[in-house]
Amino acid sequence: MKSSIFFIQTFRLFERNLHWLAGSAWGPGGSALRQATAVTQLWLTPYRMDIQGVERRTAAILRHLAPAPAAAVAEPEPAAPSPADHRLTAAQEESFRRDGYLHLKRCIPAELVGRCLDAVNQMVAEYEQERPEKHGTTYTIIQTLLKSGGTNGALDELMDLPTLFPTILDLMGPYIQVMGSQIYVRYPQEGSKMLSGWHTDAGPSLGQIHVTEDSLPINLKVQFFLTPIPVTNAANFALTPGSHRTPLPEPDEREAWTDGDPPGALQLICEPGDVAIFPNTLWHGVAPSFALDEEGQGVRRSVTLRYGQMWSRPYLLRPIFLLILSPFRSTELFGGSGTTIGLPARRAAADDPAPPPPHGRHGPRCAAERGESGHRLFQARRSNRDDDGGL
Repeated sequence: MKSSIFFIQTFRLFERNLHWLAGSAWGPGGSALRQATAVTQLWLTPYRMDIQGVERRTAAILRHLAPAPAAAVAEPEPAAPSPADHRLTAAQEESFRRDGYLHLKRCIPAELVGRCLDAVNQMVAEYEQERPEKHGTTYTIIQTLLKSGGTNGALDELMDLPTLFPTILDLMGPYIQVMGSQIYVRYPQEGSKMLSGWHTDAGPSLGQIHVTEDSLPINLKVQFFLTPIPVTNAANFALTPGSHRTPLPEPDEREAWTDGDPPGALQLICEPGDVAIFPNTLWHGVAPSFALDEEGQGVRRSVTLRYGQMWSRPYLLRPIFLLILSPFRSTELFGGSGTTIGLPARRAAADDPAPPPPHGRHGPRCAAERGESGHRLFQARRSNRDDDGGL
């Protein structure tokens, strides 16, 4: 016990001196010290969860997602859509509870779809250059967000998309974080076999957990479609409505299925910008994809993010990846320290040095988090490093 206390006191003394050095070294030599300081904060901050209440946290997140007021101009542009316009409707909630999925049409703005597709194409080209045997096959690139640092940063914007994230909050509650990310690449294949057979996500253990109808989902997967899927048998996302509350039969128990598909199965017809939301227990797969069209198109590319309840992630996870995200995404969606949504935080030390500019890829809200607000966020993140009662 004494040795543990000595270690903690020694580290805090080291960390305090490191803060002073980082704050006083604003030249080229100071950036490494500031980044090292941030790394220690992210890795040693205890796991924290806000206890201020569901409604208050939800309202705070929606305020964060709201667009900043536009500057006065001679001919003002149309106002950006409010997050309140994208809350879950009663009809959508009924559909989700009954069928186990939502298909939201053109949820991603067209401009963002283009930038996301550019980022995905870059990552796919790099992946196939390292693994040429993958070209022409069907494969998945895992840990997409961790590997996207060399791209234009557009994939980050999908995490808290104002036209979608309010719906996810209404389905899952506000105590959620991003648990995983993937890119799906589906080249056409000969024959009629599904590119990915019928399954549920996250393995057999989670597939056996079927919560009651009025319970919050433990996990939701969100698939962002970046390329058109105008017909069936074009690597469509295939699913069975209503299957999310029934265990998936074992392969030798599927004799009653027609042509290998469960009764009621369907294939989604999607446009670029569509989104599908579904829980891990929904029966789903990838339909066959027979041929390229006349323009050589037909390689389906989509991105998925998996959201889960905060308690279902490793408590000590503090990847360095958090350093390159905007403060909101790092803190609220990946479990970094501090708070960015206006909830109470521990006070900052009076002798805290001036903060460095916030880390972050240049998403649509990063610029608004600079300056005075960035200073406040940085102090909140640092002052909460010993607090178990926050976000």
